[in-house]
Amino acid sequence: MVIAIEVAWLERVRACRLYRYCLDARDFQSLDDNGMYVSRQMVRPLSVEPVGDLLATLAEGGVELRICQSLVPLGRAVIATTLDFSLIRMRNAQGWEDPA
Repeated sequence: MVIAIEVAWLERVRACRLYRYCLDARDFQSLDDNGMYVSRQMVRPLSVEPVGDLLATLAEGGVELRICQSLVPLGRAVIATTLDFSLIRMRNAQGWEDPA
């Protein structure tokens, strides 16, 4: 997996206090859309755990983190491919205009 962020977000990622919510998988069903799952009922977490150092956790998980000056060229390039991708937060990217 590759995650890309803009350099302007690096300090925010380093300072982030992120928590992992562990949920019972039996409560969810696949949307058959690139690994998305949904629950049609209220779900309570089995546990809530602090992630700790987010950059270290990503590295330990084999995630490749790319830090870009701008995400716009990457976003436009990915849209033109057949890759599975998510650009759900591109509205936060500097200079992004949704091509849809």
